[in-house]
Amino acid sequence: MGFKTRLALAVVVLLAVVFHAYVRIFATVAYTYIYWGILPKSINWVDAARETRARKGEIDLPVPKLIHQTWVDEHVPEKWQAAQQSCIDAHAAGNYTYKLWTDQQGLELIRDEYPWFLPTYEAYPYSIQRVDAVRYFILHKYGGIYIDLDMGCNRELTFMREHGFTAPLTYPVGISNDVMAAQPGNAYLERVIHRLQYWNHWLLIKYVQVMFSTVRSILTIDIKHPG
Repeated sequence: MGFKTRLALAVVVLLAVVFHAYVRIFATVAYTYIYWGILPKSINWVDAARETRARKGEIDLPVPKLIHQTWVDEHVPEKWQAAQQSCIDAHAAGNYTYKLWTDQQGLELIRDEYPWFLPTYEAYPYSIQRVDAVRYFILHKYGGIYIDLDMGCNRELTFMREHGFTAPLTYPVGISNDVMAAQPGNAYLERVIHRLQYWNHWLLIKYVQVMFSTVRSILTIDIKHPG
């Protein structure tokens, strides 16, 4: 075997060692999105009479009456205050508990309840990754409904309390994490939070790294393992 051949082989082996994690990640993502594209979709509408009974407390639903939102601190920007208040008002009659989580409170939740994840949480290069990740831990620990601050409510979200985990579809494929509902300790979220470390890789471009580490991609990939 000539020198050039050995050198080329060495380079190939080196590249395989360095980039094997990335190849595995993108192969998994590609497979999942193809799988998602051919997977039959179904929508289960909640019976109106059942929803009325649930609002009256005559039926116990798996998701508790908790509304979670997150922000840097207690001072929500004025541009989102109306949306925030609409969600508080929409759930007032149903006796929901509202919780605005600050960045510090989110950090304390991870530190006290999920210390195994703290090194990854603190090492995220972008704050949006922590914002995305902490919502999974909040719902896993306490259950309830998570709503992004820029999303308003025009009705009580009783229908989202029907199942162990609920999230909306998003374009072009997959599910979104801007609104989610879960029961405490949900098995699907259990898998998601333990897979966050696996997906934590530097991917050069911020948007790509965020999408593949803490947002839509991991939820879509792990949807094949629902709780």
